[in-house]
Amino acid sequence: MSSSDIFDILGGQTPKKKGAMQKLLDRTPKHTLQPKTPSTPSALATPSKYVVSVDEDETTPTPSSAMMMSPFGSPVQFHPIKRGQLKQKRKIIQTTDKWRWKPFLSNAREDNSIFYHWVREDEDDEDEEVIESSYPFEELNKKIRVFQYNEQEYKDLIEPIDNENNEKQNVKWTKEETDLLFSLCKQFDLRFIIIHDRFSCQINNTDKTLEDLKERYYKVSKILLKERSKGVVPEDKLKLHPLFKVDYEYDHEVKRKHQLEILYSRSSDVEKREAQLREQLKKIEAIKKKRAEVEEREKKQKLKEEKERLKKEQRKLEKQKKEKEKRQLDLTPAILTIEENIEERVEDVVKSEDILLSALEEPGAYTRSFILYPELSTEDRQRFDSIVEGLGITNIMPTKKVHEAFHTLSQHVCKLMELQKKVEESKKKRKKNPSGTSSTSSSNKKKKSKK
Repeated sequence: MSSSDIFDILGGQTPKKKGAMQKLLDRTPKHTLQPKTPSTPSALATPSKYVVSVDEDETTPTPSSAMMMSPFGSPVQFHPIKRGQLKQKRKIIQTTDKWRWKPFLSNAREDNSIFYHWVREDEDDEDEEVIESSYPFEELNKKIRVFQYNEQEYKDLIEPIDNENNEKQNVKWTKEETDLLFSLCKQFDLRFIIIHDRFSCQINNTDKTLEDLKERYYKVSKILLKERSKGVVPEDKLKLHPLFKVDYEYDHEVKRKHQLEILYSRSSDVEKREAQLREQLKKIEAIKKKRAEVEEREKKQKLKEEKERLKKEQRKLEKQKKEKEKRQLDLTPAILTIEENIEERVEDVVKSEDILLSALEEPGAYTRSFILYPELSTEDRQRFDSIVEGLGITNIMPTKKVHEAFHTLSQHVCKLMELQKKVEESKKKRKKNPSGTSSTSSSNKKKKSKK
């Protein structure tokens, strides 16, 4: 109890010591602490009790008022929230299912034990004491098939192999040990770590390792499966069986475990050194990759530049060739140009014929009739046929001699056709411009005089 409380109980005056709130109120001007005039009539009727009000005579705020001063010295007004503005809680209507503690039998067990589990209650199922005969999870109870043998099979199949292997290997197996191994394999579903532990417990002073047990099991199982499938299962299907598909390699397994032991027995210094080497290897590979990218980029750039250079040279040569041809055309007379054009076209026809004749020297089947006629347009082909028919050649047997003779004839006919075309063209020009010949001859004479 403080001294101010004692003064209040005794009815005395409180000491003039001012608190932090009073000091804050003294620092603020009084006009800022006056209540705000409400704008609406409803607000005038019910003034807000959250506004801080300090009269001139009062030195402390009224206890009924809720005060909250901002750090800047002005009062903060709080407005009340109406109940209708709050979000109502959503009503959730949900029905619950009925469950029942029901007994069931599992076919995965052979002792007919009764178990219980919770099951949704059905409307049709009224009898609570009915035991379910099937369990949905019994499908997951998968068991490995372990081969078993009898006395006769052991004597006929396994003993002869044991006698052969005892001379080569140091590991020797007896019938009792083999029987124990196969019974443990059946009991523990080929979990060889557990099998090895139980095997070493039941047979004292044994030096057989886990790899020896695995090798023995897979070897005997292969012999039994091969013998029992004779005449029943074909060899192609037998090779697809897991025992024959994957061979158990004893030496590889021993080396693998030895390497694992070396890996797990490393010291922290060795691991740090390996981590450093890996980081260095990553950096080296990154540098090599960057160099390869740069080299590839440079190579592509060089190829691009070389292509552009060749294109420029080709354009330059073509341009020079065209200019040279143009100069020659300007210097030569018109009659000579016509004759040269005829000779060039005839040469082109001869070249095409030579190309067709070269097909005779290539290997493979062909028909002479295919390369008998030269390659011409439809109009020229009709003219060619009419000239040949005019010579009395109708049916041609494409033998070798006939083909060679017809080839020489076609050359002459093509030359004749070109000459006929040129004659027709010159006649048309003369009809259109009768004074053209004199002008061309005079121009040619002027060129010769200039030379």
